[in-house]
Amino acid sequence: RNCADDLNSKHYSKQLEMTSFEDKKVIVVFGANGPEGTAVVKAFTRLREAGNDEYLIRAVVPSVDDSEYQFLQSLVDEMHDSSTDTNFRKALTGAYGVYIANNYFVDLDINREMKELKRIQDYSISLGIKHVVLSCAEDTRPFVGKRRDILFWQKT
Repeated sequence: RNCADDLNSKHYSKQLEMTSFEDKKVIVVFGANGPEGTAVVKAFTRLREAGNDEYLIRAVVPSVDDSEYQFLQSLVDEMHDSSTDTNFRKALTGAYGVYIANNYFVDLDINREMKELKRIQDYSISLGIKHVVLSCAEDTRPFVGKRRDILFWQKT
């Protein structure tokens, strides 16, 4: 892919049509490709259709080039992948709020999930993000125990 292809894509054209991002509250949805994240994206889409143009929606998916995630392009303002630290930070830059629907069941690896959530926490704090919503299993204590160091959204 080259820059010209990117500029001609629906995704980038949609970004270019917007006059100013500064007057919008940027909402980042991690796991936007799953059922829960898609529901959040669609809820914001319905707000926009009802006349509330207050939000800009960014979807974060494993790969923006994967055809599995192309259905999101018509629903969101931006798509980012989480494949590198640079992409990850770019997705969160300027965000007002973050919604996280991590899928623990992809590999049943709590350590991978905790590492990713810690990365989101660190960026959220350093970038001054106002709101973070973490959706997780009903009771995660059996997975993480009663560890005191997993206080995700507290500044230390």
